Amino acid sequence: MGSMAFSEERGSGDAAVLDDEVLQISARRAEAGIPWKPERKDLVSSIDRKLTRLRLDPVSYERLRQYVLRRDGWRCQSCGTMANLEVHHKQFRSHLGDDSEENLITLCASCHGKVHISSGGS
Repeated sequence: MGSMAFSEERGSGDAAVLDDEVLQISARRAEAGIPWKPERKDLVSSIDRKLTRLRLDPVSYERLRQYVLRRDGWRCQSCGTMANLEVHHKQFRSHLGDDSEENLITLCASCHGKVHISSGGS
């Protein structure tokens, strides 16, 4: 007995047919190793991983900062000046931004200030 179309009327024995179909689906899921509900422990730990960020200790951060300055040729990546350089987090630390090479860029103090003003000052 296959599944019924929504427009068809159901008879008194239909509940047993539907229960049988649900049990078959559950059995197939179990055979395939697919849990009925996600494990709460795994769900919570995956959320925790998304909320954590890479935050380096001061010595490691200074090494990374120096690397980013060298990588960017000791120039502001916005205006090109070589004066008053700072390293900026593209995704702010306050918004869970990492201390990582991919998240850092060299900006001069003026451009860095403009970025923070235009984004609400975080």
